[in-house]
Amino acid sequence: MSRILHIAAHMGGGVGRALSGLLIDAKQQSLHEHHLVCLEKPEKQQFLDPLVHAGCKVTTAPDEKSLRLLITDADIVQLEFWNHPTLLRYICGEPLPPARVVVWCHTSGLHFPVIPAGLVDLCHRFVMTSACSLQAENISQLDAEVQRKLAVISSAAGMEQMPAIRRKSRTSLRAGYLGTLNFSKLHPDYISLLASVDDPTFSVRMVGDVANREILERRCREVGRPALLNVAGYSTNVTAELAEMDLFLYLLNPTHYGTAEIALLEAMALGVVPIVLDHPCEREIVEDGVNGFVVHDGNELAERIAWIQENDEVRLEMAVRAAKDVRERFSFPHQRESFTALYEEVIMMPKQRFDYREAFGATPAEWFHAFVADSAIYSDDGSIALPQGYLRHAMLEQKKGSVFHFASAFPEDAQLESWRHATEKRLQ
Repeated sequence: MSRILHIAAHMGGGVGRALSGLLIDAKQQSLHEHHLVCLEKPEKQQFLDPLVHAGCKVTTAPDEKSLRLLITDADIVQLEFWNHPTLLRYICGEPLPPARVVVWCHTSGLHFPVIPAGLVDLCHRFVMTSACSLQAENISQLDAEVQRKLAVISSAAGMEQMPAIRRKSRTSLRAGYLGTLNFSKLHPDYISLLASVDDPTFSVRMVGDVANREILERRCREVGRPALLNVAGYSTNVTAELAEMDLFLYLLNPTHYGTAEIALLEAMALGVVPIVLDHPCEREIVEDGVNGFVVHDGNELAERIAWIQENDEVRLEMAVRAAKDVRERFSFPHQRESFTALYEEVIMMPKQRFDYREAFGATPAEWFHAFVADSAIYSDDGSIALPQGYLRHAMLEQKKGSVFHFASAFPEDAQLESWRHATEKRLQ
């Protein structure tokens, strides 16, 4: 039984859900011996408590010596990778002990943050959580030898465990959205897109954090549709919320960083028919006219919703197909088989010592800059040239690997501080 050491910055959000599910399933199946290292002290125990209860090994906030010993003892080290300052602090210091390294990348790399191409060289296998990442310009240009290291295993699993809901015909369809209201993920023009629907009784129930609530409700008033949204706020009972929806209007920022899109999958698993925009990540999940609908703009959205309202029997058939599809493709058995095959391959390879400074550089500012495709956005002289389009929202986050996040984590880095200061001045 191989010993797999997972190293993650934290256990929040989608990554926490993914790792908790993966490790508990492996424990129940007696597959390998998994040990999770959470580099930060947890703020919430939502995904850690189930791991401990299931008997999984968990270590939080280890010192450097303890982490090195764990790496040395492991058969395989799996870096749960995204652009988090804490992870970069650990891997970009002194080279880690020799290890068989699998990188499981939890961002798409299509926009910000990009996947530093050099990182693929610094592991035995590089695993993406969505095939859309293969479309990233720098990844598609890797030479054939390096590309052989690439694999795709979704971080979304367990859809087969979602309760089955029998959908009923309705004369008035209920539309909804579940997820963050932050514009780095939600489409900044969400209200304009919805306003294309002429029906004055049409509204969308928004379930999630209340970020940008005031902005969204103001925009509803500006387009003369004050009742267009019903902002319900955060809910811990996702199943109950999705059970009350017929259509899932998952209209995201074209430059969003997501891959697994668990909210979308859970909605489909419960027979909520999705409507998404034509983005690479969403296209990996939704096939237009088969298990949902893909639209390009507000006019197409309005036409599709009107058509569904006139053809409710088609919606019911599609709800069944959507649920069947994601329960098969995004299941624990499917994920388990994929990782088992990967681990069996990697365990036959010799351990290697990797120096991650080769991909990221030697300073925190360089680490941050490695995730930015356009080097002109953050210049060495401290000036910045923020993009004006949809990508701007991701770069202005306070967390999520933004310049604010890195500058807060490394206050001693003068370059990061100059970029942070220049960004703040632009916002004034």
